[in-house]
Amino acid sequence: MVSHLLAPKLFVLLPSEVLQDILAWLNPSQALIFRRLCRRIAILVHDRHFASLNLKRHLHHTTQTQLSTSTRVNQFDKAWFHWPRNYQLMYASLAYRGEKNTALENLCWVNQALTGTIPHAISYFKSLVYLDLRHNNLNGDIPSTIGSLTSLKYLLLSGNSLTGEIPESLGALVNLQELDLRSNKLTGKIPESLGSNLVNLRLLFLDKNDFVGEIPSTFGNLTQVVTLGLAKNRLSGQIPEEIGKMASLNTLDCSENELEGIPAAMGDLESLHCLYLQQNRISTEIPSSFSRMRNLKYLFLNDNFLQGAIPAELGECLNLVCLDVAGNQLSGEIPASLGLIPRLAVLSYSGNEGLSKVLPLEVENLIHGKHVYLITPPHMKAGC
Repeated sequence: MVSHLLAPKLFVLLPSEVLQDILAWLNPSQALIFRRLCRRIAILVHDRHFASLNLKRHLHHTTQTQLSTSTRVNQFDKAWFHWPRNYQLMYASLAYRGEKNTALENLCWVNQALTGTIPHAISYFKSLVYLDLRHNNLNGDIPSTIGSLTSLKYLLLSGNSLTGEIPESLGALVNLQELDLRSNKLTGKIPESLGSNLVNLRLLFLDKNDFVGEIPSTFGNLTQVVTLGLAKNRLSGQIPEEIGKMASLNTLDCSENELEGIPAAMGDLESLHCLYLQQNRISTEIPSSFSRMRNLKYLFLNDNFLQGAIPAELGECLNLVCLDVAGNQLSGEIPASLGLIPRLAVLSYSGNEGLSKVLPLEVENLIHGKHVYLITPPHMKAGC
């Protein structure tokens, strides 16, 4: 019936209000197809009033508006990522906000085969505390409007194909406790505002993107961060001394970048258990200050350009389980103090032409007495 009424000779004669009323009975995805027929219908369909009328006739919002948490997506949720902006705005307004416009607190659409871009209308969910869109097929930029969700504590967008730079506006999310942007295609520099303002962060994952430039010195303000993941980017320059102020840091992964230097201040990370700096361009010496990291268990420095000797002070790291310095330009003797580390299970030092081939008796006894690995086994590379 609708297709008959929309025959080209008839729909041009219908008043706009009548035509909109007819089209509004169609499923939203079907209604949007009709905008291709002519410019007049395209204008009518892109009208915000029409989007509201169309969606109200098809949304079963009486159940959705009572939800504080959404974990299942319906056909309209999936279409939301593809609709024109007028539909995205009206859907956000009608589907989950409820009468008080504050209903939705947790949006958890993980591994839902979502495609398209994250709508700017996400900002309509003002009460959102938990936003989790991990492991979908989303692309495009992270909308700057997310920065207006000031109640947000968890922003989890990993495992997509998001592009562009991290919006500066994310620095406004002062209540954020976890930011996970791993495994995307993000580019540019890491904004200083992440370190300046997000002082409540506990987990920060930026691994497996294409970030460039230096690690922001403002990260020194993130004194509650337990895990900082920066691996597999193209970060360069010196690791900033301010990193040593991250007093709660348990795991720091800066592996597979283009970093060039290690500051002595990293020795101040007394809570650190796992330090991954392998596969960079670090050409400095191993800081003797590492001996102050008494809780350190895993230290990966392999495949760099490290110079000088292995500090004897590393023997004071009595909780060390794995020490990998293979594939560098180290010289001198392997310190006898390493043989006195009671829990050491991996001591990998091959590929350093300048290191003495003669092992101290303490290290010999450790290797043969405890069957210490001389090459880091795959199951230990994950560390913490």
